[in-house]
Amino acid sequence: MIRCTVVCCLLGVAIATSPEARDLTLNQAVDLALLRSSQASIIRGNRDVAESRYQAERINFYVPEISLNGSLPAYNFDERFEFFGSNNAKRVIEQRNLQFQGFLELRQSLFTGGELTASANLQRRDERYPNLRSQTLSDLTFEDTRRGFLQFDLTQPLFRPSQTKHDLNIQRLNYDMAEIDFLLGQDSLRSEVVAQFVNLLRKQVEADLKADQLRKAQLQAAIDSLKLIDGVASEEDYITSSSSMLDAELAMFEFETELTQQVRELALLLDLPVTEDLTPLEPEVPEPYSDAQREAYLNGWETSLDIQRADLQFQKSRREARFSASGLGLTGDLEARFSIAEGEAETRDEFSSGGGIDSTLVGVSDLGTTGWGVTLRVRYPIFDGGASRAAVRAAEFQAEQARLTFERLRRTTQAEIANLVNQIDVSYRRIDIFQKQIALAENRLGIAETRAADGQISEIEFLDARIFYLEQRDKYFQELSSYLTNRIELESKFPQS
Repeated sequence: MIRCTVVCCLLGVAIATSPEARDLTLNQAVDLALLRSSQASIIRGNRDVAESRYQAERINFYVPEISLNGSLPAYNFDERFEFFGSNNAKRVIEQRNLQFQGFLELRQSLFTGGELTASANLQRRDERYPNLRSQTLSDLTFEDTRRGFLQFDLTQPLFRPSQTKHDLNIQRLNYDMAEIDFLLGQDSLRSEVVAQFVNLLRKQVEADLKADQLRKAQLQAAIDSLKLIDGVASEEDYITSSSSMLDAELAMFEFETELTQQVRELALLLDLPVTEDLTPLEPEVPEPYSDAQREAYLNGWETSLDIQRADLQFQKSRREARFSASGLGLTGDLEARFSIAEGEAETRDEFSSGGGIDSTLVGVSDLGTTGWGVTLRVRYPIFDGGASRAAVRAAEFQAEQARLTFERLRRTTQAEIANLVNQIDVSYRRIDIFQKQIALAENRLGIAETRAADGQISEIEFLDARIFYLEQRDKYFQELSSYLTNRIELESKFPQS
């Protein structure tokens, strides 16, 4: 690529000065974007969040949830004015107790859609209250209770699907869609990097082009000024050439802003300092697809990622609509409970006697118990103002929208893939033609440069040859950008091995 002093100045203004310019290839730019940029981190983060949610839901479905619950020792003091024992007069009664309770709970989702909860409880309770067997309020009874029991609770929904299984299936579909979004997001980022990279190459060519056009306009204005003095050219010709020179200067000023913005956009996209001096290197043109590759793309349209994602979205919407509809009509829950307990309660009386206190063991009670119960709860909605039916209709409408989107994609994807394959083939042939035109323009420029050095042609004629060469390079980079982005778009429609 031909560079002139003006281009170097523009690049210096655009990306500031640095000790050395950093050469950057297209592959390096793509790797930086996919591995280091914040945009790539966001794309990966969305996929990782969906995966974490699915794995957590899956683990909770197959593996029991275990929790340890309890309370610190709790002390209670209570005074009440009431009848107590055999006394026929109300008195202020004082009662104190100290208790501690802890239990280990296990929750397990069942394949039937129900939930089984098992809890192991430990309880300790120390109570102090007036002795009912004495007429003296100062005589007390102490009761020490130690108890442990197991309890099993079963909840089984009836006449409707399991909420837990529904949530697991929804999270699985969300994760599958997140995987596809991750691949599509990476390809979208890759396409953006390619477009920005090649566009910066075009801007560099345009910098040379604008500089040569400005120089040509300045020479033409100077020539017309001399012709006007000699009376060879009219004043109108001079005004026209001067206006063209001013237009070229304005275009140069506008281009300085565009070039600065383009350099910064690429640096920001790659998460590089905007002050870093980047020198993009011209990429090689990838070889065209073979006949086998083209046939694979054309025949494999049904496996494209867009269709797969639309199908997953349709499955999710349909599942949610069916689950919402299942809540209408008769529903119920079967609840079963079984518990078994072991423990003892030790009761001791204290009496005031002769200025002292006597303690007597009243007895130790066995607290071994069992219990069970079964409950069937049913619900049939009669009237709710149509809210439930409206919610079901909304879910069904979303499912229908997803189905129509899926069907439309099936009809359009095949044509889009065929168009992309054809555009890539045409673009590659156009690139080949532009490369030949560049070679011819380069030969013409070399001849013009030699003749200009010998004084056989004017500087304006030399600039014409140079401008033609730069225009061909600009067209080449424009076609190269289209060729590369179309390849990425086509390849992004299919899962890469």
